[in-house]
Amino acid sequence: MLRAIIVGCIILFFVSGCSAPIPVVGKINDTEEEFIGSANPTKGLVTGKIYPSGISCVAPYKTHLVWDANSTYTLDGTIKCDDGRSGKWTATGSNNIGRGIGTLGGKKMSISFGNIGIINSY
Repeated sequence: MLRAIIVGCIILFFVSGCSAPIPVVGKINDTEEEFIGSANPTKGLVTGKIYPSGISCVAPYKTHLVWDANSTYTLDGTIKCDDGRSGKWTATGSNNIGRGIGTLGGKKMSISFGNIGIINSY
């Protein structure tokens, strides 16, 4: 019995560690800059760059376990960029697809994440 539990835990560790990244895009309203990156659900971290300048940013968040495609959740996080700008964001979605709002350097921004229709979703 103990051996089965240990094997199950090892399998769960490798399966959860192989989760595919989720695309994330954002637009900073006043500057027309765009954020392009990805979320790693197992680490609770969004990484990406602001374009056209190429400034790197990180945005940690608390992950949520989603039981099925109909479950919804809200993610809250912070964002900090290499140029000193920082802010907060919140997004709501289901099944790895959603939208949100936030601020970066005092400017409002919109956020979309997921695999369907992300390019024109903000």
